[in-house]
Amino acid sequence: MDTPPPMQSDAAAPAAAVDFSNLTTDLVIDIHGRLAFVDRLAVGAVFGAAGHAVKPEAPWLVLPGETPETSRLYSVADRRVAAARAPDPAMRGCCVVGSSGGWVVTADARARLHMANPVTGEQHELPAITTCPFFYVSNPTWPLFHVNILQDQLVRVRYGGGEKVPAARLPLCTLVADQMRGWVYRKVILSASPRPGAYAAMLLLDVDRHRGNPAFATSDDPAWRVAPSSDGVEDAIHHRGKFYSITYSGVVEEWDRRGGDGVFTSRAVSPKLPAITGGSGGHHHRRYLVAAPGSGELMVVTKSFKVVETGERYMDSERRVCFTVQVLDDGGGEGGRWRRAASIGQAAVFVGASSNSVCVSTKAHPELRPDCVYFAADELVKGPFRRDDDDGFHSYRGCDDKKRVVGVYSLKDGGRAEGLPELGDHATWPPPAWFTPLI
Repeated sequence: MDTPPPMQSDAAAPAAAVDFSNLTTDLVIDIHGRLAFVDRLAVGAVFGAAGHAVKPEAPWLVLPGETPETSRLYSVADRRVAAARAPDPAMRGCCVVGSSGGWVVTADARARLHMANPVTGEQHELPAITTCPFFYVSNPTWPLFHVNILQDQLVRVRYGGGEKVPAARLPLCTLVADQMRGWVYRKVILSASPRPGAYAAMLLLDVDRHRGNPAFATSDDPAWRVAPSSDGVEDAIHHRGKFYSITYSGVVEEWDRRGGDGVFTSRAVSPKLPAITGGSGGHHHRRYLVAAPGSGELMVVTKSFKVVETGERYMDSERRVCFTVQVLDDGGGEGGRWRRAASIGQAAVFVGASSNSVCVSTKAHPELRPDCVYFAADELVKGPFRRDDDDGFHSYRGCDDKKRVVGVYSLKDGGRAEGLPELGDHATWPPPAWFTPLI
């Protein structure tokens, strides 16, 4: 395992003393191409800050380290793992709950949310969850202070008030702060290339059975505001300057911030996604929204389970993970059309519960496998709600791919998901997450 790269504070002094903008483009490309994979990130960040364009990186994976002070970075392109120092407080002992534009979003044991750049060590705190009026803290003594959730009011806003609000009264939900990550924080989606002073963030809240409540915060309105979404949000991305989401009913929505009150509202930009039939093993397990490179077409990647016969006897079968892709044609809109894509050609898709899903051209990154889905964990549950025998990944119960929480699936072959040998197949906490280094 490689030596941990220096933190930003270690490298800032010598970098500031050199004017890298005077280097020629050919020299920058030559230097960058000769570096080892971890050094390539650190030096690429310096060159990028000096105004040079360097080759974009394929997605990397951030995983928990061997100690709380470290994390591990895995390069799919290089097929290597390196240790990295985990900046405190943004990444030390934290769980990644989102990624976008070279940054990750983490949640710590005190329910605080941070933005962090795993390459440079730069970090910034996102608004406290208590800026949302439906969350407040009681028994503030650390380490057992509690976060209280006013479920009735939260659900009322989600359904937009009126007759759609469920009639049953919901009790006050109280959690220890550490339970917020993985139990309430489903995913945070950041605007493209977020910066501490200029960002927009979409937080998906999963409170009890009322899942997928969207909330938004921006740098000029640093408070979480729950937005109406009667169908709930299953996944979301930031694409072409806007947030897009897919509801649990299978409709893609576009989100806009209208007026001066800071509230985001949505409109449908697709018809309902048709159910997938044939070999999917029943109900879908998780859907991910993705934008194709270049064309920007919206795609939905559905993860499900299929039963594969392995012998002549009735019991000779395995339950395996599989993926299918559906593409929105005809320019989108409610009059658009969904089609099932047997192949995504010269492209690879990266999905995961803690990651902003991305699609990458394998022509630009020939080191990646084309027509494949690279996947990371989609279960974040941890704590007293978890059964002792399911190691936090209870939706894989009865599945032979249970511990393969990081792997690659070939759409062309339609076979079994393969693990990444450098990482092994064991489940870990916090779960791993994809991020694309911004250099």
